[in-house]
Amino acid sequence: TLWTRLVEWFEAEFIGGDFSGLAAKVSSALTGEPLGVVLRNASYFPRIDAPQFPQVVILQDILPPGHPGRPQQVEVMQEAAVVVANSNWTLAQYPELAGLNTVVIPLPVDRSIFYPTGFREASQKKWGIRPGSILWVGAGTEVKGYDILHRLIGSMATANFVVVRKDRP
Repeated sequence: TLWTRLVEWFEAEFIGGDFSGLAAKVSSALTGEPLGVVLRNASYFPRIDAPQFPQVVILQDILPPGHPGRPQQVEVMQEAAVVVANSNWTLAQYPELAGLNTVVIPLPVDRSIFYPTGFREASQKKWGIRPGSILWVGAGTEVKGYDILHRLIGSMATANFVVVRKDRP
């Protein structure tokens, strides 16, 4: 995943844990550390109290207006040195970020993982997937776009979709 790659690329330390105490855990871990940068997800846990560290916030989960986590997510992004979004569309869902330092870095695709030789044919045969099918991988939540997938399927009656969910069979 992106987080694993960031740790490798920057020889960084990954600090994880339960979201309810993660911001405090990170703040505590940074006490007394030499200056550096904090790379963090925009979602699910509050701002990290470490003003000596510029924070790069990665926006990849869209919490729609009215979602209980959105105010906290927006606060985290508004206090960041820079917000990195995974697409222009994702960034456009946050008018609250207008005028802030933002950049779009599209999600990469590691073709050695997602296009291994012979994988397509073997998978199509094993799972009965028709050629030309549209593959969607994600979770069954609004944050991951499951509602958008349903609308897309409804609008493309002649297309064949294959849906892989991490949270349900």
